[in-house]
Amino acid sequence: MPYAVRSFFYNGGRRCFIARIVPKHDGVASVDEFEGAANDKGNGTALAALMSPEFDEAAVIYAPAASIDVVKALIRHCKNKRSRFAVIDSPLDVSDPVRLDPRIVIQTSFAAFYYPWLITLANESRT
Repeated sequence: MPYAVRSFFYNGGRRCFIARIVPKHDGVASVDEFEGAANDKGNGTALAALMSPEFDEAAVIYAPAASIDVVKALIRHCKNKRSRFAVIDSPLDVSDPVRLDPRIVIQTSFAAFYYPWLITLANESRT
């Protein structure tokens, strides 16, 4: 994640919001944990927090290696906001792009699926 964020800024990005989702069980966040919950102060956790006007400028939403249920929650969130777009990972273990067709499972104009996975290396000479 740190290399991706660094690359975001090297390529002209100005603000980046990162929300850490801490799973309660099994090391994998559930859809409910990922969707989060609003509270009476007008903010909340996870995707619910991003509904606050404070985060209106957030345009791209990404969840690394998300399950299909979390992907669907991301897309619902983007549809509800109408100004956001989800970036969806391809499965890491797929080496043949012919086997990939995400439109079989989900059809939307609020998300894009990318392949292949990009591997970045730390470039310690740039600070």
